[in-house]
Amino acid sequence: MSLYSTSAGYDPDGDKQRSVNTVGPRWVGTALCLLAWLAAGSASTPATAWLALVAVLVAATLQLQALNRLYGLRAKFGRAPKSLYLLYFLPTSMLTAWLTLVISCTGLAAMTVTVDTKDLDVAAVVFMAVMVGAGAFMLVHHRDTVFGLTLIWAFVGVYEAAKDRGAEHSVQYAALGSVVLVTILCLV
Repeated sequence: MSLYSTSAGYDPDGDKQRSVNTVGPRWVGTALCLLAWLAAGSASTPATAWLALVAVLVAATLQLQALNRLYGLRAKFGRAPKSLYLLYFLPTSMLTAWLTLVISCTGLAAMTVTVDTKDLDVAAVVFMAVMVGAGAFMLVHHRDTVFGLTLIWAFVGVYEAAKDRGAEHSVQYAALGSVVLVTILCLV
């Protein structure tokens, strides 16, 4: 029996078993990576900032694998019952979208401690463009509205933070544009 085939007492051919096998090990790996991210992010040295970025990139990769496998289960077996959607698909989608924001923030933090900070606004806009691209892909190809709504929440937070700290207007406009674009994609 491998790590990816935990029985958990479920019917071997049932939706629950397939969902548990799909997300379980990846959720554990993600949790461990996020613990490493928290530990590394608490120190403000260049090495730990980049270590935190690596940890969150690995966490996002694991979550994206789990989400893609859940999409595969949905394509192969149809939609799962609502309870399984709420227990497995919804949190996996939300965490994956949230991790795209965490990658951006951690990347900016790593840049803050290692490079000249005058160009961070440009980097923030670039990170937002990448997040919009990821959201557009998930919305267009997988109709994952939860992913899109989580990104909207993140972009509203970016807008508010940029407004509060007096950032360049380009960051605020990019955040507002991102909210509008992802909202349109969620509605289409």
